[in-house]
Amino acid sequence: MLKKLTLFIVSIVCMIGSISPVNASNTLSDLEIPYLCVYSPKYNQVLYSNNEYEKMLPASMTKIMTVLVAIENIKDLSKETEIKTEYIAYALETHLNLAGFEEHEMVTGEDLLYGALIKSGAEACMGLATLAAGSEKAFVKKMNAKAKELGLTSTHFENVTGIESENHYSTAYDIAMLTNYALQNETFKKVYTCSKYKTSNGKHTFKSLKLRYANKEGCDTSEMLGCKTGYEDHAGYCISALIQSGEEELIVVIGKDQSRVDYVQHLKIISDYFKGDYQTRKLGYYTKKLGTVKTTSFLFNSYKARILSKIEVFVEKSTSELRYEFVPIENLKNISQGDHIADIKVYDNKNLISTIPYYAPYSLVTSYLIEWGIILIYILLVILALLILLVQARKIYRRHRRKVRAKKRAEREKRMKSSR
Repeated sequence: MLKKLTLFIVSIVCMIGSISPVNASNTLSDLEIPYLCVYSPKYNQVLYSNNEYEKMLPASMTKIMTVLVAIENIKDLSKETEIKTEYIAYALETHLNLAGFEEHEMVTGEDLLYGALIKSGAEACMGLATLAAGSEKAFVKKMNAKAKELGLTSTHFENVTGIESENHYSTAYDIAMLTNYALQNETFKKVYTCSKYKTSNGKHTFKSLKLRYANKEGCDTSEMLGCKTGYEDHAGYCISALIQSGEEELIVVIGKDQSRVDYVQHLKIISDYFKGDYQTRKLGYYTKKLGTVKTTSFLFNSYKARILSKIEVFVEKSTSELRYEFVPIENLKNISQGDHIADIKVYDNKNLISTIPYYAPYSLVTSYLIEWGIILIYILLVILALLILLVQARKIYRRHRRKVRAKKRAEREKRMKSSR
């Protein structure tokens, strides 16, 4: 009865929020979200944030890393494994969520992925850890190794479920970067964005938060493409979500919100804000020189970086002027096509709004060939221009000579007539 009453109150709150539209353009700074990171994967740009580098408790957002590492380490996800008694006992003892798998039930690795990410099941996470590494302890080592590989310097894991621990922490920024990386894995993205999944044995059906809230509680989740939620007493309500904002897809990480209703409504406000007040701006024209990258190579020691593909940023429509700083990576011995050789820091007045990695579109040797090719083209164009000028000058000279001859001929004829 209490649960039904709570759902009824939540639905009323959501319906009121949907009936009374919010002026989103003035609300982001008023959302009062303790930890927030809004990130654009397309532009590699943090669009809005609050305490994004401050350490926080990630709660069940931990399972993003759990599922990612499992996908990368389990060779055959169709292989069956047993749900052991200790998995469920551990979840019950620590008051964690269960996906609903039964003791000794045989399920596939794929079933566990969905059970961990959609239902946030602790027994599913334990099953993945055992299947991928033999134990939770060995699996957590892989999680931390992956965090180090991705450069998540403010992230450390102690378990696979997200249960509170002194050395179990992350940041809104790190979770956004982790989510962005994970979504590049097709299997992960399929699970993360799934609305409804039925297990291979037909015993369980998992529904996503988007579907549950849209169908049961009347909230507007139309902008939500996928998510992983979390909750712990000290972590509060957390969510990592992929949302649609107009034509753009954004990753939003919220930490320590007040309730599930709050973060669902906040996602809607964020989506509406960037849909209406932001636009795409090009950084420069094709072939524009960005800067020079010095190398330690003896023969070829400088690389001329140019814009050879579209470089854009996502900025407020009111932004009048952008400037950029080309920051080369130092002590490069050689440069091959595709190497990360510099960063382009984009500023709106004095504020850094984006850091865009610059990847070499061609090798170091090709760079010299291109530069000499450009010089040769300029020389040929100058020669061509001189030839055109020479031809035109010759034409003008000939016309002048003809006029002079015609004038002299006319004068001779005039003299001859007057002498008669």
